[in-house]
Amino acid sequence: MLKSFENLGTDFMPDTNIPNPMGRGRFVYQVTDEESIRSCVANTYLVNIKNKGKLDVLKNALVSKLIIKDKTAIGVEIILECGTKIKAYARKEVVLSAGTFNTPQLLLLSGIGPKAELEKLGIPVVLDQPKVGKNLQDHAHVPIAVVGGPSAADTLEVVMSLLELKTFPLPMTTSLFNVNKGPKEQSPEIQTITLNFGAASPLYYYFCHITFNFNLTVCNSFFKDTLLREVYYTLTVLNDPLSRGEVTLRSTDIKDPPIIKPMFFNNTMDLITLSKAAKKVYELKSEYYEKVGGCFSRPPLSECDDLEFGCDDYWICYTRIMSSTTYHPAGTCAMGSDGVTDSDLKVRGIKNLRVVDASVIPKLPTDHTNSSLVLFPVSTPPVSANCPARYPLSNSLPVTVPI
Repeated sequence: MLKSFENLGTDFMPDTNIPNPMGRGRFVYQVTDEESIRSCVANTYLVNIKNKGKLDVLKNALVSKLIIKDKTAIGVEIILECGTKIKAYARKEVVLSAGTFNTPQLLLLSGIGPKAELEKLGIPVVLDQPKVGKNLQDHAHVPIAVVGGPSAADTLEVVMSLLELKTFPLPMTTSLFNVNKGPKEQSPEIQTITLNFGAASPLYYYFCHITFNFNLTVCNSFFKDTLLREVYYTLTVLNDPLSRGEVTLRSTDIKDPPIIKPMFFNNTMDLITLSKAAKKVYELKSEYYEKVGGCFSRPPLSECDDLEFGCDDYWICYTRIMSSTTYHPAGTCAMGSDGVTDSDLKVRGIKNLRVVDASVIPKLPTDHTNSSLVLFPVSTPPVSANCPARYPLSNSLPVTVPI
């Protein structure tokens, strides 16, 4: 895998925690771990204070609306598991952290958003804020799967690793490279994340159909190719998308999921760049893996199968049909001088309301968003070499490489 990427002209990376990393590496997929266990908000922040009497957590409840009076957030309406509605009032401020999709949904349902959109659904306009739900960004990826030789041992190893949930059960490699810029130019356009699955791996089928939402025709084709052979499954990721999508309301019912329009290729350059990268990854792998009997696992795609395989038009078609999310949505309540939130994450035009999730990121970083979202309490100064974090954060700090 690593040797196949030598043809990119990039260097081997023994460590990605270096300025402006470009190249390929064996151990570059770091995760936010604490004591060898994958961290999340619950075990990083909540466990530490659960017995200190400073926090009440209401489970199986749904916030349905913000309570706003005189353009001041004073509380929230909550639907309990039994269906009863209650109101909870804030002494200081309301902190909204419902995520890139549900935060704009809650703001819109509370009357904060584009006036025309709110009036169309009969929602009283509290604040005409045209940018709520706009500016949606994500790292689109397109998969390239290469099958190899028999690997019963690898399959058993992966199955056994599932019993040890302290580790992520797949060996991985990655690379960072360019297709439009020079090979050594910094801020890489493309990242690859390659996962190694053994033959007939149920986890591979799960990733295909559940994690990345490909249809049964595609996943059955992938799985059939790997019944007796291992597979290297590469997510070819567009690091710096130009396209922008949006989140809008489906109805005035909070239980109705919002309408999510990713618009991954709203800007045609994104489609061209990602298709070039897919072609490059395929060519690199085929050139190297053909020597050891590896081959591209080509799914049946009615939209693309009439095109000459391997030509630019085929890869553009393949990328358009096979692209999926890398689960890094951001930007729908972006910070900015005329954005939804200001630099303190406060919603402009509404007092005592703050947003603390990925929706506030104005421009998607090239790294994975969990490394960017180390948000400190307002009273805590930013992290720097001379000013360490006042609060423990597990062992991962924001960096500009894949996390």
